[in-house]
Amino acid sequence: MLEGSHESIDDATRPSLLLRVRDPADAAAWGVFAEIYGPIVYSYCRRSSLQESDASDVSQEVMIRVSHAIQRFEYDPVRGGFRHWLGRITRNEIARFFQAKGRHPASLALSDVDVDQANGAPSESHWDEHFHTALLDVAIRRIETLFEPSTWQAFQSVWIEDRTPEAASQALGMSVEKVYVAKSRVLKRLREELLLLCEDIPNFQRNS
Repeated sequence: MLEGSHESIDDATRPSLLLRVRDPADAAAWGVFAEIYGPIVYSYCRRSSLQESDASDVSQEVMIRVSHAIQRFEYDPVRGGFRHWLGRITRNEIARFFQAKGRHPASLALSDVDVDQANGAPSESHWDEHFHTALLDVAIRRIETLFEPSTWQAFQSVWIEDRTPEAASQALGMSVEKVYVAKSRVLKRLREELLLLCEDIPNFQRNS
């Protein structure tokens, strides 16, 4: 298998998971979608002060609402794209949960469900940060096995562990040029994976 080869991409995500999942007959695409985005929603619910069982119930309701509405979703970068659409659904469900319990998310001092005092709408800032970090982690895990260990170690050293290429070169016994090439190859494939999963990808570039 060639490093980073498109032949190794999960068929359920080609050409775009968000395009495939809009086809109600494509059960495989929905399975991948739920596997990726279900945990992202659940972990955000947990960060928003929901207990495990409540977070599970709320995230399940989010996925149900998404499954009913995804066919009507259209990517529009002006409106913020899929991540904002999913964020609105998630924050709305969390707000409904607190309302049903007679609590307001703004009353939770440590909650990530911030409320805009001007209009009462949940803030997007914490969701965006959470979504970007979680999706990046998912994409990294999905592509790791596509590369030789030495290539991945070089990428991990300079990009994840934030070492200089020179330090990574010495630690790995690899030329600086090869470290740069390895990083470039993995980042290229990482960007492709993010586009396959989301279409409107976060800015994940770093200096190193």
